[in-house]
Amino acid sequence: MFPLARGLQAGRVLAPTLSICERFGFTMLFRSSRTASFSQTTRTQNRTSDLAPPSTPNSSSSSSSSSSQQNAYIHPDDFAATSHQSHGHTAAHSALNPLFESLLALPQTLARQAIHMATHVPRKQYPEHVPLTLLQKPLLALGSAVATLVDPERAHTLAALGDVTGSYALNGLRKRMKDHPIGSEILEDRPHLSSQTLDYAHLRTLPETTLGGAYIRWMDRRSFSADSRPPVRFVDDPELAYVMLRYRQIHDFTHVLLGLPTSVFSELIVKWFEFAQTGLPVCLISGVFGPLRLSSAEREAFAKTYFLWAMRSGHEAELLMNCYFERHLEDDLDQVRSRLR
Repeated sequence: MFPLARGLQAGRVLAPTLSICERFGFTMLFRSSRTASFSQTTRTQNRTSDLAPPSTPNSSSSSSSSSSQQNAYIHPDDFAATSHQSHGHTAAHSALNPLFESLLALPQTLARQAIHMATHVPRKQYPEHVPLTLLQKPLLALGSAVATLVDPERAHTLAALGDVTGSYALNGLRKRMKDHPIGSEILEDRPHLSSQTLDYAHLRTLPETTLGGAYIRWMDRRSFSADSRPPVRFVDDPELAYVMLRYRQIHDFTHVLLGLPTSVFSELIVKWFEFAQTGLPVCLISGVFGPLRLSSAEREAFAKTYFLWAMRSGHEAELLMNCYFERHLEDDLDQVRSRLR
């Protein structure tokens, strides 16, 4: 066969291979390159044989030439079988391609979702609510913690620290309140302790031995008001926001029940008592760093005696969040203490 004819024959044979390569990509590339390499070798051999001087015809050279031509020729049926087998492998790879593409795109998808979650601002849920992104909350927590350590008297920074760090503990408190008959009633009614709901004039007529009488005298001696508690602003869930607000509003009742003033030493005892009851991180932070403001003698006394007393009392006492204080203002203070132990 002449070289030109051989080239046309090879082109007709390789045409399906090129089509398959264009359709299925790299899966057939290796197989087609092998076929192209084989055809190139065959053409080179044919050109060499055409340029070589004619040899004396004999039986051995004739047999060698016939064998070379047979090796250079690829039967269409053989190629079709090879192409069919390659198509099966290609189909399998094509089926896996979407999975590989999904795996390759997974880090980008996760990063996009993480960015969206970190920068997404929730809707405003109640009048005092200040929505924050997940990125802003830890920054506010860090800034509030530093500001509180510098100046513990700044109630608003301490309140902000409690708002952004108390989500887990507040969920636990809500569950305990819902599991208690009085606590669930408080969550449903959502009473507020304020100058509008508490009749200060009436409380001042009560004996000091009552809960209400002891409370109003404790407040008057320090010129405190129930309205001075900072509002909850950074808790997204409205019900959890109320749980945090209730915790703040009954703080003064906790002082009255424990019989403690408002000194740094007494405040530390109250904070550890509240931490044992609520698990709020803001109580833990105050209890850990508060002793830095005590003298060495006070720290030693606190560590040896009052710390353990506060933790044990907080664990053993009834959860004060489940006490409807508004209904017991005229009750004897000692009887209220006994019921809550």
